[in-house]
Amino acid sequence: MFSSLTRLRNLLPGLFLAGLLAPSATLAQPTTVDIDLVQGPTANQLDVRLRANGASFTEVISNLVFTVRWPSTSPATLSIGSSPWCASNQAFPLGPSAQVTNGSFKYRTYTSVGNAQIGWLIDDGGCEQSLPADTWVTVFRINVNNNTGCTPFNITNDAFTLADNRDFFISLNGQQVPNRTGTIDATGVNIGSCTVDCLGVVGGTALPGTPCNDGNACTVNDVYTGTAPSCGCAGTLVAAPVITNTSSNSPICAGATLSLTASATGSGTITYSWVGPNGFSSGAQNPSIIGATAAATGSYTVTASNGCSSSQANVSVTVNPNPATPTISAGGPLTFCAGGSVTLTSSSATGNVWSTGATTQAITVNTSGTYSVTVTNGNGCSATSAGTTVTVNPNPATPTISAGGPLTFCAGGSVTLTSSSATGNVWSTGATTQAITVSTSGTYSVTVTNGNGCSATSAGTTVTVNPNPATPTISAGGPLTFCAGGSVTLTSSSATGHVEHGRHDPSDHGEHLGHLQRDGDQWQWM
Repeated sequence: MFSSLTRLRNLLPGLFLAGLLAPSATLAQPTTVDIDLVQGPTANQLDVRLRANGASFTEVISNLVFTVRWPSTSPATLSIGSSPWCASNQAFPLGPSAQVTNGSFKYRTYTSVGNAQIGWLIDDGGCEQSLPADTWVTVFRINVNNNTGCTPFNITNDAFTLADNRDFFISLNGQQVPNRTGTIDATGVNIGSCTVDCLGVVGGTALPGTPCNDGNACTVNDVYTGTAPSCGCAGTLVAAPVITNTSSNSPICAGATLSLTASATGSGTITYSWVGPNGFSSGAQNPSIIGATAAATGSYTVTASNGCSSSQANVSVTVNPNPATPTISAGGPLTFCAGGSVTLTSSSATGNVWSTGATTQAITVNTSGTYSVTVTNGNGCSATSAGTTVTVNPNPATPTISAGGPLTFCAGGSVTLTSSSATGNVWSTGATTQAITVSTSGTYSVTVTNGNGCSATSAGTTVTVNPNPATPTISAGGPLTFCAGGSVTLTSSSATGHVEHGRHDPSDHGEHLGHLQRDGDQWQWM
Protein backbone atom coordinates (compact mmCIF):
# COMPACT_ATOMS: atom_id res chain seq x y z
CA MET A 1 0.00 0.00 0.00
CA PHE A 2 2.62 2.43 1.11
CA SER A 3 4.97 1.92 -1.84
CA SER A 4 1.90 2.68 -4.02
CA LEU A 5 1.27 5.73 -1.85
CA THR A 6 4.75 6.99 -2.60
CA ARG A 7 4.13 6.62 -6.32
CA LEU A 8 0.82 8.37 -5.86
CA ARG A 9 2.56 11.31 -4.19
CA ASN A 10 4.82 11.63 -7.22
CA LEU A 11 2.01 11.29 -9.82
CA LEU A 12 -0.61 13.52 -8.23
CA PRO A 13 0.25 16.76 -10.06
CA GLY A 14 -0.37 15.10 -13.44
CA LEU A 15 -3.56 13.37 -12.42
CA PHE A 16 -5.68 16.36 -11.43
CA LEU A 17 -7.61 18.31 -14.03
CA ALA A 18 -6.13 21.66 -14.91
CA GLY A 19 -8.88 23.90 -13.61
CA LEU A 20 -9.91 21.65 -10.73
CA LEU A 21 -6.71 21.11 -8.79
CA ALA A 22 -4.55 23.96 -9.90
CA PRO A 23 -3.98 26.48 -7.11
CA SER A 24 -5.58 29.81 -7.34
CA ALA A 25 -3.26 32.38 -8.72
CA THR A 26 -4.62 34.97 -6.33
CA LEU A 27 -4.84 33.05 -2.98
CA ALA A 28 -1.89 32.80 -0.60
CA GLN A 29 -0.84 29.33 0.48
CA PRO A 30 0.04 28.21 4.03
CA THR A 31 3.77 27.86 4.52
CA THR A 32 3.28 24.55 6.38
CA VAL A 33 0.51 22.55 7.94
CA ASP A 34 1.03 21.05 11.44
CA ILE A 35 -0.78 18.06 12.95
CA ASP A 36 -1.82 17.30 16.54
CA LEU A 37 -3.56 14.53 18.51
CA VAL A 38 -5.84 15.55 21.37
CA GLN A 39 -8.50 14.10 23.65
CA GLY A 40 -11.85 13.76 21.87
CA PRO A 41 -15.23 14.77 23.28
CA THR A 42 -15.56 11.45 25.10
CA ALA A 43 -13.07 9.58 27.26
CA ASN A 44 -12.27 6.97 24.57
CA GLN A 45 -11.92 9.25 21.55
CA LEU A 46 -8.92 10.80 19.81
CA ASP A 47 -9.23 13.95 17.73
CA VAL A 48 -6.78 14.74 14.92
CA ARG A 49 -6.22 18.44 14.32
CA LEU A 50 -4.54 20.44 11.54
CA ARG A 51 -3.19 23.96 11.63
CA ALA A 52 -2.41 26.03 8.54
CA ASN A 53 0.54 28.29 9.28
CA GLY A 54 0.71 31.74 7.74
CA ALA A 55 -2.48 31.69 5.65
CA SER A 56 -5.87 30.04 5.56
CA PHE A 57 -6.58 27.26 3.10
CA THR A 58 -9.81 26.24 1.30
CA GLU A 59 -8.48 24.30 -1.64
CA VAL A 60 -7.48 20.68 -2.19
CA ILE A 61 -5.81 18.65 0.53
CA SER A 62 -4.46 16.35 -2.06
CA ASN A 63 -2.56 14.00 0.26
CA LEU A 64 -2.45 13.44 4.05
CA VAL A 65 -0.58 10.62 5.87
CA PHE A 66 -0.11 10.24 9.65
CA THR A 67 0.52 7.31 12.00
CA VAL A 68 -0.83 6.84 15.56
CA ARG A 69 1.43 4.88 17.94
CA TRP A 70 0.74 3.30 21.37
CA PRO A 71 2.49 0.68 23.61
CA SER A 72 2.35 -2.91 22.45
CA THR A 73 1.53 -3.97 26.03
CA SER A 74 -1.86 -2.29 25.74
CA PRO A 75 -4.83 -4.33 24.44
CA ALA A 76 -6.31 -1.14 22.94
CA THR A 77 -7.32 -1.00 19.27
CA LEU A 78 -8.18 2.02 17.06
CA SER A 79 -11.31 2.35 14.95
CA ILE A 80 -11.46 3.26 11.27
CA GLY A 81 -12.45 6.71 12.38
CA SER A 82 -14.65 9.44 10.91
CA SER A 83 -14.51 13.13 10.14
CA PRO A 84 -16.88 15.40 11.99
CA TRP A 85 -15.34 18.19 9.90
CA CYS A 86 -15.96 16.93 6.38
CA ALA A 87 -18.58 14.44 5.22
CA SER A 88 -17.44 14.36 1.60
CA ASN A 89 -15.64 11.32 0.40
CA GLN A 90 -14.11 13.38 -2.40
CA ALA A 91 -12.57 16.25 -0.42
CA PHE A 92 -11.37 14.27 2.62
CA PRO A 93 -11.71 10.50 2.20
CA LEU A 94 -9.57 9.45 5.20
CA GLY A 95 -9.04 5.71 5.85
CA PRO A 96 -6.70 3.52 7.93
CA SER A 97 -4.21 0.77 7.27
CA ALA A 98 -4.17 -2.42 9.26
CA GLN A 99 -2.90 -2.24 12.83
CA VAL A 100 0.71 -3.55 13.10
CA THR A 101 3.08 -4.23 16.03
CA ASN A 102 6.76 -3.47 15.87
CA GLY A 103 8.93 -3.91 18.97
CA SER A 104 7.46 -2.09 21.93
CA PHE A 105 4.72 -0.31 19.99
CA LYS A 106 1.58 -0.77 17.96
CA TYR A 107 0.90 1.41 14.88
CA ARG A 108 -2.07 2.36 12.71
CA THR A 109 -1.57 4.66 9.73
CA TYR A 110 -4.35 6.86 8.30
CA THR A 111 -4.28 8.20 4.71
CA SER A 112 -6.39 10.67 2.71
CA VAL A 113 -6.17 11.38 -1.04
CA GLY A 114 -8.51 14.29 -1.82
CA ASN A 115 -9.67 15.43 -5.24
CA ALA A 116 -12.03 18.29 -4.34
CA GLN A 117 -11.59 21.62 -2.69
CA ILE A 118 -12.52 21.62 0.94
CA GLY A 119 -14.23 24.96 0.54
CA TRP A 120 -16.77 23.70 -2.03
CA LEU A 121 -20.31 22.88 -1.13
CA ILE A 122 -20.94 19.41 0.12
CA ASP A 123 -23.21 18.78 -2.86
CA ASP A 124 -20.28 19.60 -5.07
CA GLY A 125 -18.04 17.13 -3.19
CA GLY A 126 -16.51 19.71 -0.86
CA CYS A 127 -16.57 20.10 2.89
CA GLU A 128 -17.84 23.62 3.14
CA GLN A 129 -14.81 24.06 5.46
CA SER A 130 -11.49 25.81 5.57
CA LEU A 131 -8.25 25.63 7.50
CA PRO A 132 -8.13 29.07 9.13
CA ALA A 133 -4.69 30.61 9.39
CA ASP A 134 -2.81 29.65 12.53
CA THR A 135 -5.79 27.89 14.11
CA TRP A 136 -6.17 24.28 15.15
CA VAL A 137 -9.10 22.55 13.45
CA THR A 138 -10.32 19.04 14.33
CA VAL A 139 -10.53 17.17 11.04
CA PHE A 140 -10.78 13.51 12.15
CA ARG A 141 -12.01 11.47 15.10
CA ILE A 142 -10.83 7.97 16.13
CA ASN A 143 -12.49 5.72 18.70
CA VAL A 144 -10.28 3.77 21.14
CA ASN A 145 -11.59 0.29 21.88
CA ASN A 146 -10.68 -2.47 24.39
CA ASN A 147 -8.50 -0.16 26.42
CA THR A 148 -7.53 -1.02 30.01
CA GLY A 149 -5.40 0.99 32.38
CA CYS A 150 -3.79 4.06 30.94
CA THR A 151 -2.58 4.04 27.35
CA PRO A 152 -0.60 6.91 25.80
CA PHE A 153 -1.31 7.66 22.11
CA ASN A 154 0.59 10.03 19.89
CA ILE A 155 1.17 10.80 16.23
CA THR A 156 4.79 9.94 15.56
CA ASN A 157 7.65 9.86 13.14
CA ASP A 158 10.11 7.20 14.32
CA ALA A 159 12.50 4.67 12.80
CA PHE A 160 9.65 2.29 11.97
CA THR A 161 7.42 4.89 10.26
CA LEU A 162 10.36 6.27 8.32
CA ALA A 163 11.42 2.86 7.03
CA ASP A 164 7.82 1.94 6.07
CA ASN A 165 6.78 5.28 4.50
CA ARG A 166 4.41 6.05 7.36
CA ASP A 167 5.81 9.45 8.41
CA PHE A 168 3.49 12.46 8.64
CA PHE A 169 3.06 13.99 5.17
CA ILE A 170 0.75 16.59 3.62
CA SER A 171 0.56 18.08 0.15
CA LEU A 172 -1.76 20.85 -1.05
CA ASN A 173 -3.20 21.16 -4.47
CA GLY A 174 -1.14 18.20 -5.69
CA GLN A 175 2.11 20.03 -5.14
CA GLN A 176 5.07 18.56 -3.28
CA VAL A 177 7.21 21.60 -3.88
CA PRO A 178 7.36 23.56 -1.82
CA ASN A 179 6.99 20.99 0.97
CA ARG A 180 3.98 21.94 3.12
CA THR A 181 4.53 19.21 5.77
CA GLY A 182 4.85 20.92 9.13
CA THR A 183 5.54 19.49 12.61
CA ILE A 184 3.84 17.02 14.89
CA ASP A 185 2.74 18.44 18.23
CA ALA A 186 4.50 16.20 20.78
CA THR A 187 1.88 16.36 23.52
CA GLY A 188 -0.03 13.16 22.80
CA VAL A 189 -3.12 11.83 24.55
CA ASN A 190 -3.56 9.48 27.52
CA ILE A 191 -6.69 7.35 27.37
CA GLY A 192 -8.06 5.39 30.34
CA SER A 193 -7.18 5.59 34.04
CA CYS A 194 -4.44 8.12 33.53
CA THR A 195 -3.87 9.86 36.80
CA VAL A 196 -0.48 11.53 36.74
CA ASP A 197 1.58 10.48 39.77
CA CYS A 198 3.99 12.56 41.82
CA LEU A 199 6.81 11.83 39.40
CA GLY A 200 4.76 12.99 36.43
CA VAL A 201 4.28 9.42 35.23
CA VAL A 202 0.87 8.78 33.81
CA GLY A 203 -0.69 5.89 35.66
CA GLY A 204 2.35 5.71 37.88
CA THR A 205 2.31 4.41 41.43
CA ALA A 206 4.08 7.34 43.08
CA LEU A 207 0.88 8.72 44.58
CA PRO A 208 0.42 10.88 47.70
CA GLY A 209 0.78 8.72 50.80
CA THR A 210 2.93 6.08 49.10
CA PRO A 211 6.56 5.50 50.13
CA CYS A 212 9.35 7.60 48.65
CA ASN A 213 12.88 8.64 49.50
CA ASP A 214 13.42 12.30 50.29
CA GLY A 215 17.20 11.84 50.15
CA ASN A 216 17.51 12.88 53.77
CA ALA A 217 19.18 10.25 55.93
CA CYS A 218 17.68 11.94 58.97
CA THR A 219 14.06 11.10 58.13
CA VAL A 220 12.13 7.86 58.20
CA ASN A 221 8.80 6.69 56.79
CA ASP A 222 9.10 9.04 53.79
CA VAL A 223 5.88 9.43 51.76
CA TYR A 224 4.67 11.60 48.90
CA THR A 225 2.62 14.59 50.05
CA GLY A 226 0.47 17.16 48.30
CA THR A 227 -1.43 16.76 45.07
CA ALA A 228 0.04 15.07 42.00
CA PRO A 229 1.94 16.02 40.02
CA SER A 230 2.98 18.85 42.35
CA CYS A 231 4.02 16.51 45.13
CA GLY A 232 6.70 16.62 47.73
CA CYS A 233 8.46 13.80 49.52
CA ALA A 234 8.84 14.12 53.25
CA GLY A 235 9.40 11.90 56.24
CA THR A 236 9.47 12.01 59.99
CA LEU A 237 12.67 13.31 61.51
CA VAL A 238 14.75 10.64 63.23
CA ALA A 239 14.28 11.08 66.96
CA ALA A 240 17.28 12.02 69.08
CA PRO A 241 18.89 9.18 71.05
CA VAL A 242 17.56 8.69 74.56
CA ILE A 243 20.38 8.66 77.12
CA THR A 244 19.39 5.90 79.51
CA ASN A 245 22.38 5.90 81.85
CA THR A 246 25.27 8.12 82.90
CA SER A 247 27.59 7.38 85.81
CA SER A 248 31.12 7.57 87.15
CA ASN A 249 33.19 6.01 89.90
CA SER A 250 33.25 9.37 91.72
CA PRO A 251 34.17 10.30 94.40
CA ILE A 252 37.74 9.18 93.95
CA CYS A 253 41.10 10.19 95.40
CA ALA A 254 43.67 12.15 93.44
CA GLY A 255 45.91 9.84 91.44
CA ALA A 256 43.21 7.23 90.86
CA THR A 257 41.60 6.54 87.45
CA LEU A 258 38.32 8.40 86.82
CA SER A 259 35.86 6.28 84.80
CA LEU A 260 32.89 7.85 82.99
CA THR A 261 30.11 5.75 81.45
CA ALA A 262 27.07 6.47 79.28
CA SER A 263 24.55 4.51 77.26
CA ALA A 264 21.73 5.54 74.95
CA THR A 265 19.04 3.94 72.83
CA GLY A 266 17.65 5.03 69.48
CA SER A 267 17.79 4.46 65.74
CA GLY A 268 20.91 4.63 63.64
CA THR A 269 24.50 4.51 64.78
CA ILE A 270 24.91 6.38 68.05
CA THR A 271 28.17 8.20 68.74
CA TYR A 272 29.27 9.80 72.00
CA SER A 273 31.31 12.87 72.86
CA TRP A 274 32.36 14.16 76.28
CA VAL A 275 33.57 17.54 77.53
CA GLY A 276 34.51 18.48 81.06
CA PRO A 277 36.74 20.47 83.41
CA ASN A 278 40.39 21.23 82.75
CA GLY A 279 39.90 21.07 78.95
CA PHE A 280 38.80 17.43 78.94
CA SER A 281 37.22 16.00 75.77
CA SER A 282 36.76 12.48 74.42
CA GLY A 283 34.90 10.70 71.64
CA ALA A 284 34.77 7.40 73.53
CA GLN A 285 31.52 6.08 74.92
CA ASN A 286 33.14 5.25 78.27
CA PRO A 287 36.30 7.36 78.65
CA SER A 288 38.80 7.31 81.53
CA ILE A 289 41.22 9.81 83.04
CA ILE A 290 44.28 8.04 84.41
CA GLY A 291 45.90 9.69 87.44
CA ALA A 292 43.09 12.22 87.88
CA THR A 293 43.88 15.33 89.92
CA ALA A 294 41.64 17.63 91.92
CA ALA A 295 41.39 19.78 88.77
CA ALA A 296 39.17 17.04 87.28
CA THR A 297 36.43 17.87 89.80
CA GLY A 298 33.28 19.31 88.21
CA SER A 299 30.48 18.60 85.75
CA TYR A 300 31.00 16.46 82.63
CA THR A 301 28.59 16.66 79.67
CA VAL A 302 28.01 13.70 77.35
CA THR A 303 26.34 14.16 73.95
CA ALA A 304 24.76 11.15 72.23
CA SER A 305 24.16 11.69 68.50
CA ASN A 306 22.79 9.59 65.65
CA GLY A 307 24.08 12.01 63.02
CA CYS A 308 20.72 13.76 62.76
CA SER A 309 19.86 14.89 66.25
CA SER A 310 21.39 14.58 69.68
CA SER A 311 20.69 14.66 73.39
CA GLN A 312 22.85 15.55 76.38
CA ALA A 313 23.26 14.62 80.03
CA ASN A 314 25.58 15.72 82.83
CA VAL A 315 27.68 13.76 85.32
CA SER A 316 29.03 15.39 88.50
CA VAL A 317 32.50 14.26 89.57
CA THR A 318 34.52 14.83 92.76
CA VAL A 319 38.24 14.12 92.98
CA ASN A 320 39.34 14.47 96.61
CA PRO A 321 42.90 15.55 97.47
CA ASN A 322 45.27 13.13 99.14
CA PRO A 323 46.87 14.02 102.49
CA ALA A 324 50.47 15.19 102.56
CA THR A 325 52.84 12.26 102.17
CA PRO A 326 54.09 11.47 105.68
CA THR A 327 57.75 11.24 106.61
CA ILE A 328 59.32 9.06 109.29
CA SER A 329 61.89 10.36 111.77
CA ALA A 330 64.06 8.01 113.85
CA GLY A 331 64.77 8.60 117.52
CA GLY A 332 68.20 6.97 117.22
CA PRO A 333 70.42 4.96 114.92
CA LEU A 334 68.58 2.69 112.52
CA THR A 335 71.31 0.06 112.82
CA PHE A 336 71.94 -1.42 116.24
CA CYS A 337 72.65 -4.64 118.03
CA ALA A 338 70.17 -7.22 119.22
CA GLY A 339 68.57 -6.12 122.41
CA GLY A 340 68.42 -2.50 121.25
CA SER A 341 65.50 -0.58 119.75
CA VAL A 342 64.64 2.64 117.93
CA THR A 343 61.54 4.84 117.99
CA LEU A 344 60.04 5.77 114.60
CA THR A 345 57.70 8.80 114.51
CA SER A 346 55.25 9.83 111.75
CA SER A 347 55.09 13.49 110.67
CA SER A 348 51.28 13.26 110.85
CA ALA A 349 49.69 13.52 114.27
CA THR A 350 46.55 11.61 113.20
CA GLY A 351 45.30 9.02 110.75
CA ASN A 352 48.40 6.84 110.95
CA VAL A 353 48.50 3.14 110.13
CA TRP A 354 51.97 1.61 110.30
CA SER A 355 53.08 -1.34 108.28
CA THR A 356 53.11 -3.20 111.60
CA GLY A 357 49.41 -2.47 112.05
CA ALA A 358 50.00 0.05 114.82
CA THR A 359 47.86 3.21 114.70
CA THR A 360 49.88 5.48 116.99
CA GLN A 361 51.99 8.38 115.80
CA ALA A 362 55.19 6.65 116.99
CA ILE A 363 56.29 3.04 117.26
CA THR A 364 59.32 1.40 118.88
CA VAL A 365 60.88 -1.43 116.89
CA ASN A 366 63.59 -3.92 117.80
CA THR A 367 63.62 -6.20 114.77
CA SER A 368 65.08 -5.76 111.33
CA GLY A 369 62.74 -4.67 108.55
CA THR A 370 61.46 -1.81 106.39
CA TYR A 371 58.80 0.24 108.11
CA SER A 372 56.29 2.62 106.46
CA VAL A 373 53.27 4.57 107.61
CA THR A 374 50.05 5.37 105.70
CA VAL A 375 48.03 8.46 106.58
CA THR A 376 44.30 8.56 105.69
CA ASN A 377 42.35 11.83 105.72
CA GLY A 378 38.66 12.48 106.31
CA ASN A 379 37.78 11.83 102.64
CA GLY A 380 39.25 8.35 102.89
CA CYS A 381 42.23 9.33 100.73
CA SER A 382 45.65 8.18 101.83
CA ALA A 383 49.35 8.69 101.28
CA THR A 384 52.16 6.33 102.24
CA SER A 385 55.61 7.31 103.36
CA ALA A 386 58.81 6.01 101.92
CA GLY A 387 60.08 2.93 103.72
CA THR A 388 62.54 3.29 106.60
CA THR A 389 64.89 0.33 106.99
CA VAL A 390 65.94 -0.85 110.46
CA THR A 391 68.86 -3.28 110.78
CA VAL A 392 69.34 -5.26 114.00
CA ASN A 393 72.75 -6.96 114.08
CA PRO A 394 73.19 -10.20 116.10
CA ASN A 395 75.32 -10.27 119.26
CA PRO A 396 78.20 -12.76 119.52
CA ALA A 397 77.84 -15.86 121.73
CA THR A 398 78.28 -15.02 125.46
CA PRO A 399 81.85 -16.05 126.34
CA THR A 400 82.75 -18.29 129.28
CA ILE A 401 85.92 -18.24 131.39
CA SER A 402 87.88 -21.35 132.32
CA ALA A 403 90.54 -21.32 135.12
CA GLY A 404 93.90 -23.03 134.74
CA GLY A 405 94.11 -23.80 138.48
CA PRO A 406 92.52 -23.09 141.84
CA LEU A 407 90.81 -19.75 142.02
CA THR A 408 91.93 -19.42 145.69
CA PHE A 409 95.64 -19.47 146.52
CA CYS A 410 98.27 -17.77 148.67
CA ALA A 411 99.96 -14.58 147.94
CA GLY A 412 102.68 -15.10 145.48
CA GLY A 413 100.60 -17.62 143.55
CA SER A 414 98.61 -17.04 140.29
CA VAL A 415 95.96 -18.57 138.04
CA THR A 416 95.40 -18.44 134.26
CA LEU A 417 91.91 -17.44 133.06
CA THR A 418 90.98 -18.32 129.42
CA SER A 419 88.06 -16.94 127.29
CA SER A 420 85.98 -19.37 125.20
CA SER A 421 86.28 -16.94 122.25
CA ALA A 422 89.49 -17.02 120.31
CA THR A 423 89.05 -13.43 119.07
CA GLY A 424 87.48 -10.13 119.98
CA ASN A 425 88.22 -10.40 123.70
CA VAL A 426 88.52 -7.46 126.02
CA TRP A 427 89.06 -8.46 129.66
CA SER A 428 87.95 -6.43 132.58
CA THR A 429 91.63 -5.86 133.16
CA GLY A 430 91.88 -4.27 129.70
CA ALA A 431 93.81 -7.16 128.27
CA THR A 432 92.79 -8.24 124.74
CA THR A 433 94.31 -11.71 124.68
CA GLN A 434 92.30 -14.90 124.85
CA ALA A 435 93.94 -15.76 128.26
CA ILE A 436 95.21 -13.73 131.17
CA THR A 437 97.18 -14.74 134.30
CA VAL A 438 96.03 -13.07 137.49
CA SER A 439 97.67 -13.08 140.94
CA THR A 440 95.43 -10.68 142.78
CA SER A 441 92.02 -11.13 144.23
CA GLY A 442 89.09 -9.88 142.24
CA THR A 443 86.18 -10.74 139.91
CA TYR A 444 87.28 -11.07 136.32
CA SER A 445 85.08 -10.94 133.18
CA VAL A 446 85.66 -10.87 129.44
CA THR A 447 83.70 -9.03 126.72
CA VAL A 448 83.69 -10.36 123.13
CA THR A 449 82.91 -7.95 120.22
CA ASN A 450 82.04 -9.25 116.69
CA GLY A 451 82.48 -7.67 113.28
CA ASN A 452 79.19 -5.71 113.58
CA GLY A 453 80.42 -4.09 116.79
CA CYS A 454 78.04 -6.09 118.92
CA SER A 455 79.35 -7.59 122.18
CA ALA A 456 78.59 -10.07 124.92
CA THR A 457 80.13 -10.20 128.38
CA SER A 458 80.84 -13.31 130.37
CA ALA A 459 79.80 -13.91 133.91
CA GLY A 460 82.37 -12.76 136.47
CA THR A 461 84.99 -15.24 137.75
CA THR A 462 86.24 -14.52 141.34
CA VAL A 463 89.88 -15.11 142.26
CA THR A 464 90.91 -15.11 145.97
CA VAL A 465 94.58 -14.62 146.97
CA ASN A 466 95.20 -15.35 150.67
CA PRO A 467 98.00 -13.42 152.50
CA ASN A 468 101.08 -15.29 153.86
CA PRO A 469 101.83 -15.16 157.71
CA ALA A 470 104.76 -13.06 159.11
CA THR A 471 108.11 -14.81 158.78
CA PRO A 472 108.81 -16.44 162.17
CA THR A 473 112.08 -16.10 164.21
CA ILE A 474 113.70 -18.76 166.40
CA SER A 475 115.28 -18.09 169.78
CA ALA A 476 117.56 -20.67 171.40
CA GLY A 477 117.16 -21.61 175.01
CA GLY A 478 120.90 -22.48 175.39
CA PRO A 479 124.07 -22.92 173.54
CA LEU A 480 123.59 -23.96 170.04
CA THR A 481 126.71 -26.04 170.20
CA PHE A 482 126.92 -28.79 172.75
CA CYS A 483 128.01 -32.37 173.26
CA ALA A 484 126.10 -35.37 172.34
CA GLY A 485 123.50 -36.12 174.76
CA GLY A 486 122.90 -32.44 175.29
CA SER A 487 120.03 -30.31 173.89
CA VAL A 488 118.89 -26.81 173.25
CA THR A 489 115.40 -25.39 173.20
CA LEU A 490 114.44 -23.33 170.12
CA THR A 491 111.33 -21.15 170.43
CA SER A 492 109.29 -19.76 167.41
CA SER A 493 108.12 -16.24 167.43
CA SER A 494 104.73 -17.47 166.18
CA ALA A 495 102.51 -19.10 168.64
CA THR A 496 100.70 -21.17 165.92
CA GLY A 497 101.12 -22.75 162.53
CA HIS A 498 104.49 -24.48 163.23
CA VAL A 499 105.90 -27.12 160.97
CA GLU A 500 108.90 -29.29 162.12
CA HIS A 501 111.90 -29.38 159.92
CA GLY A 502 114.88 -31.82 160.43
CA ARG A 503 118.52 -30.97 159.81
CA HIS A 504 121.50 -32.89 158.61
CA ASP A 505 125.08 -31.97 159.02
CA PRO A 506 126.84 -32.21 155.75
CA SER A 507 130.03 -33.18 157.40
CA ASP A 508 128.32 -36.08 159.02
CA HIS A 509 128.29 -37.92 155.78
CA GLY A 510 124.73 -38.76 156.19
CA GLU A 511 124.71 -39.35 159.83
CA HIS A 512 121.93 -37.71 161.78
CA LEU A 513 123.13 -35.11 164.22
CA GLY A 514 119.93 -34.72 166.14
CA HIS A 515 116.20 -33.86 165.97
CA LEU A 516 113.73 -31.34 167.18
CA GLN A 517 111.28 -32.32 169.79
CA ARG A 518 108.35 -30.16 170.67
CA ASP A 519 107.64 -29.34 174.22
CA GLY A 520 104.65 -27.00 174.36
CA ASP A 521 105.62 -23.79 172.66
CA GLN A 522 109.23 -24.79 172.60
CA TRP A 523 111.27 -27.08 170.48
CA GLN A 524 114.32 -28.97 171.76
CA TRP A 525 117.07 -30.21 169.58
CA MET A 526 118.01 -33.71 170.59
